[in-house]
Amino acid sequence: MFDHIPDAFIFADLEWNLTYVNKKAEEVIRRPKESLIGKNLLTDFPRLLGTDFEAQYKKAKETGESRVFEAFFEPFNSWIEVRIYPRPDGFLVYYLDITQRKKKEISWAIGESLLWDISTSDTLISAFDKVLKTLIKNTAWTYGQIWRSKDNAVYINEEDPYVYDSDLQLVFRKESINKFFSIKEGILKKVSESGELYFIPDLAADTELKRRDAALASGFRSWLGIPILSHGRFYEIELLSERVLNAEEAYLDLLGVVSKRFAEIVSRRVADEERKALIELSSEIILSVDSDYVIRRTNSAFQRILGYERKDIKNKNLLEFLHPDDVEFTKQKVSSGSKEGFENRYITKEGKICHMSWNTVRLPDSETIFCIGRDITEEKEWNDSLRQFQKMEAVGQLAGGMAHDFNNLLNIILANLDLLELNLRETPELLKRVFSAQEAVRRGAELNRRLLAFSRKQALNPEQADVSHVISDFADILTRIRNDIVSIEFCFEDFPLICSFEKNGLENALLNLCLNSRDAMPHGGRILVSTGFSPAGKEHRSMIPGFVDMEDACIISVRDEGNGMDACVLERLFEPFFTTKESGKGTGLGMPMVYGFVKQSNGMVHVHSEIGKGTCVEIFLPLSRNPEIISENRNEKVLVLERNLKGQTYLIALLKRLGFDIFPAYDLQEAKTVLENYPEMYAIFAEEEILSENSDWEQLKNKDRIIITSEWNSKTDLGPSLKILRRPYTWTKLKKMLT
Repeated sequence: MFDHIPDAFIFADLEWNLTYVNKKAEEVIRRPKESLIGKNLLTDFPRLLGTDFEAQYKKAKETGESRVFEAFFEPFNSWIEVRIYPRPDGFLVYYLDITQRKKKEISWAIGESLLWDISTSDTLISAFDKVLKTLIKNTAWTYGQIWRSKDNAVYINEEDPYVYDSDLQLVFRKESINKFFSIKEGILKKVSESGELYFIPDLAADTELKRRDAALASGFRSWLGIPILSHGRFYEIELLSERVLNAEEAYLDLLGVVSKRFAEIVSRRVADEERKALIELSSEIILSVDSDYVIRRTNSAFQRILGYERKDIKNKNLLEFLHPDDVEFTKQKVSSGSKEGFENRYITKEGKICHMSWNTVRLPDSETIFCIGRDITEEKEWNDSLRQFQKMEAVGQLAGGMAHDFNNLLNIILANLDLLELNLRETPELLKRVFSAQEAVRRGAELNRRLLAFSRKQALNPEQADVSHVISDFADILTRIRNDIVSIEFCFEDFPLICSFEKNGLENALLNLCLNSRDAMPHGGRILVSTGFSPAGKEHRSMIPGFVDMEDACIISVRDEGNGMDACVLERLFEPFFTTKESGKGTGLGMPMVYGFVKQSNGMVHVHSEIGKGTCVEIFLPLSRNPEIISENRNEKVLVLERNLKGQTYLIALLKRLGFDIFPAYDLQEAKTVLENYPEMYAIFAEEEILSENSDWEQLKNKDRIIITSEWNSKTDLGPSLKILRRPYTWTKLKKMLT
């Protein structure tokens, strides 16, 4: 009856000597009962020593209580559930083989762990790392690494994760690196086309794996390739074991499911990476904030536009970066949930005002607000300049129309006065009145002429001439504006700057500019009048409508050290009759006349002014022909030390025309290293501040080949031994210092 019971059980006496073994127990223990009866479970079975079986048998004997436990018996590669029931004369023990159930439980647990590893990883590589560690820890696989694809070949990235059990396996790793295998042939072709796992139970019997000999030499016997195919990408998880494994031990069913899940994750990761790349590459600020406007995430455009690094804005409130006057307006716009865009102002890290255009959206049932912002600062400046340009055109048309009619009236008045003069020669008193009226009409005609020049309705008499020569000939007149506290200096370019313009118009414009500069320096100072060459290209020009399209030009500059002008005055500078001078000391037509002359000559004018630092007026006249600059093929390099090379495009243009190659350097240490290796090289330090900030420059050798550029009115004392190139510098001066 006991032999036919489907459960395996045994009887043992109080000392654990076997007294009965049924038929099912023979199958579980895998020995006939004839060889078991009389044997002691604690002493006669060496493979039980040190296992849970021995411990639990002893525990039952000591306590006399029932015991139930599960244990893995490694010699049989089986899981056994054991139930021990003490009896007065010994023990009754039931055995149940639960290997299949345990394998399913373990497989499920490993699968859950793997899927958790994949789903919770921040990056794809960290997901691979976790998966490899989980597999090596919980299965018979003892080595794992990742292969990735590129140009129809797989290879190992040295930085990608791998897991190993022994130093011998490291040799296999080293032999795998820098090896490329085509996806179009062999096992890889099968794997990439089918998307199914490829399992080699025994490498010794395999003929397809190209690295079979290297794997066997490292002690491996089983091999598994798990393909991860998704979104145009191919990865392969490679697993190896020192044992010959069957399909069940290799967890093929589980890993097949995991590979499909991994492919889904890869698709999502790739989509996330592409989205992040697009967000990072965007020239617009993309950020998300919570309902309290605390910044959660933002892209790198925030730093490019506003200057703040991500560490500066972490957990900061977006409103902290706003212009104070725009805070409430912005809160109202965002909280309203309106999809209409709005504009506001931000304070950059450098303290400048940045104009931004925003679109925001709040997700349904969420506190998160997504914002996209575009920098419109240059656009607004350009629009402001364009509006100013259009306003000046409108004012010019109005002034021209009025001046034309007024000119006709003046002609009538003057003609009648001339007739009166002829008839009143015998009456001196009355004749004096006529002379006075005629002088007033002439002054009115002069004012009218300026208005007509401003409106571009006055006839021009342009001629081809060298600008530098014209100004040089007029310099004697300009020097007469000097006084005890104001001086005037000149700096002319030597090579021809031939333009088409009216000489009297240029002379009157310069005279007006120099008089304004003198009046702007009540406490004294210097005026610098210079000419130079301005190469074409938008990188050389300011943001003035139409200016970027101008070809090579002559630049005429008038600089002073006066009081300077604020933005409000600059905006109205060229308006007729606008003046900042006291009543009776200015007509408000000097600068409009300058503007009219420049426009009539197809040129451009740009004014830069800072309160307390002076004003610089630059007139650009298009060259009639290319200046006669001879480009020499010197094959020499000039080191240019400049922290912002964009500000030195004029210098770079002149150096290239002289035939020099430019070697850019961005700090003094780099410049020292280059000059120590190339002592014959010229070096131009384009900012004198670099020297004042760092005393290491004094250790430089061959100082006679170092040139320092400096402002024309700089007070910095750099010593008599250094060559100083004062701005604005000319082609001739630069050439002289380099030869």
